[in-house]
Amino acid sequence: MAAEAGVTPEQLAKEALKLHLQRYTDRLAFNAACERSLQHYRETGLHVTDDEIDAWLSALEAGNDNAEPPKCHR
Repeated sequence: MAAEAGVTPEQLAKEALKLHLQRYTDRLAFNAACERSLQHYRETGLHVTDDEIDAWLSALEAGNDNAEPPKCHR
């Protein structure tokens, strides 16, 4: 693989490790953001429904670039 990529095996391994660590840290950050969102919902009850999001996305897809995202509610 290294030869095909035109790099040394060490460079290939270093890049693979770098990519793996980046995916791992990205996943940790995503999970932390999810936990914060869930905690916020539990504290406030604010949310939007799937139907509200679908309607907004459908408007955007139809070319209505000025479509307002749905407002959070209880």
